[in-house]
Amino acid sequence: MPAYLLRLARPSLLQRSCSREAVARLTTAAAAATPQAPGGSPPVAPPAAQGGSIPLSPQKQSSACIPPAFTSFEAMLNACGGSEDTVYKRLIERSIAAYGAERESVDKHLMPILQKNKLVLFLEGTVDNPKSMLSMNVVKMLTQLQSVPLVAVDVTTHAAILGFALTHGKKSRCPLLFLDGVCLGSHDTLLQLYQSGTLAKQIAGKLPPTSQYFEGELPIALY
Repeated sequence: MPAYLLRLARPSLLQRSCSREAVARLTTAAAAATPQAPGGSPPVAPPAAQGGSIPLSPQKQSSACIPPAFTSFEAMLNACGGSEDTVYKRLIERSIAAYGAERESVDKHLMPILQKNKLVLFLEGTVDNPKSMLSMNVVKMLTQLQSVPLVAVDVTTHAAILGFALTHGKKSRCPLLFLDGVCLGSHDTLLQLYQSGTLAKQIAGKLPPTSQYFEGELPIALY
């Protein structure tokens, strides 16, 4: 049959073959041919093919949405990309390699900062906008202790800066706090020193004078 005649005949063919009576007969025949499970229950759908997804029951779906429970704050941070995370490990390796490739120029700019300043903080982000929870907590500690003057270096601006901080701090994770050129430690060590009061004895500053309405209160902090 020529193509133009087929196009003309198609609407009438579809109307006769797809009439309501034909659809009803096909539906009834398909329902009768479907095997019923014992007890009259509807048939169970077969498992999904390889590569497909198997639908979960409402109970399994609700349990799958529950986040894992963590026993400590450190465990939660490690699950979100801690020093043992494979992606972060690759970042450390590349940062140290970048620092090694440009060691002379990086030391020329950063070593004077460590030598001329009493307190130097290498953190992820800035003091007013930390990029990690660990850096945020260290900024809170230093604000509570009024540790000024403080020089902050953002390690996210260049991989070689992160490599410099990790190499000289001999740690595997920022933030790192340096006192007179010596690394005091990373977040967990600083937290222990802060809670024991040792950090306050080493770097605490004096509260600025305040008015009688806010006597002894800290100034507005940037966190």
